Amino acid sequence: MASLLPVVLDHLRSLVAINTQNQSGDADASQLFKYVSQHLPGFELHQQGRAEDGDLTLHAVRGRPRILVNVHTDTVPAGHRWSCDPLALQADQDRVIGLGACDIKGALACWLAALQQHPHADAALLLCSDEEAGGSRGVRRFLTDSRAYQLAMIAEPTACQAVTAHRGYASAKAEFSSRSGHSSDPRALEDNAIHQASRFLVQAQQLAAQHAEQAHLVYTGLRGICLNAGRIEGGLKNNIIAEHAWLSFGCRPLPGQSADKLLEQIQQLPAARTSSHWQTMAAEPALPAGPDAPDAAEQLARLGLSVGQPVSFWTEAALFSAAGIPAMVCGPGDIAQAHTADEWIALEQLQSMTAIYQRLLAESP
Repeated sequence: MASLLPVVLDHLRSLVAINTQNQSGDADASQLFKYVSQHLPGFELHQQGRAEDGDLTLHAVRGRPRILVNVHTDTVPAGHRWSCDPLALQADQDRVIGLGACDIKGALACWLAALQQHPHADAALLLCSDEEAGGSRGVRRFLTDSRAYQLAMIAEPTACQAVTAHRGYASAKAEFSSRSGHSSDPRALEDNAIHQASRFLVQAQQLAAQHAEQAHLVYTGLRGICLNAGRIEGGLKNNIIAEHAWLSFGCRPLPGQSADKLLEQIQQLPAARTSSHWQTMAAEPALPAGPDAPDAAEQLARLGLSVGQPVSFWTEAALFSAAGIPAMVCGPGDIAQAHTADEWIALEQLQSMTAIYQRLLAESP
């Protein structure tokens, strides 16, 4: 596998250099799609969406493949703490550093390198440009009119382990309203919109603490609902009763838990009932997406892939599962390196993932 590493790194260097930072659903992946398309000989290419809308998809198919590899091409914004140019791949002993190297352009580089060794193998690739923005417009559009696959292999950092279960994801925004006035008015204690939001947050934390004691019956490493208040705003100044406040939060139901029902439970908290407006922003299924979802275990056994532990982060594999396609998550790198300054990936991980893709392509009919 070491002989393919220079090819992987050449691809990764080119992929990282193409800026696909996704600030608010506006990543332009057209140049990256063009680069990848140039390395897909004999493939039928089906591109959908508009670059200016940030939701391009590219479905590339050669022959009659059974397995679909899915990779998102957008990255999070680099931020200001990088010690080097985030769009110029840097080599550092046993790792390489670059924006998207771990999440998840490294996987795409591995797949392109493996493909060069199997120029006639049946293969299928789905690229999407909007995963980091949330909403998954590209995958949802693809799944409304997709061909049948025996397995969808979604690339996210799992240390090259095949992950067949992960949490769902739910998020909402709760708004609270009051009547402004002088802060010397005793009613501020109860009426202040920020106080209302604070009471709600305390009760939501108490509910999450109760869930934290409950481990999943099958995936015992997962417990709780991972409540996180992501943003809170309200009020004008200290001597004015805040007339408006809002907070947004996320939580992650366990496999088998309904995201909608979990949000409903939170919305029924006494303090939540005082909110002036409630907006559900996301309610995504876990993997597998329900008791009737197809199982990927048979495919993994046939491919000889190492099965990893369930993970807490959400992936679009759940959407494939909900659509009736057996799905798993498998990619190089560690999620701890994703979304960080000086994002990096180990060379050993790139070699391992390339070997996995080679095995998949070698077994194609």
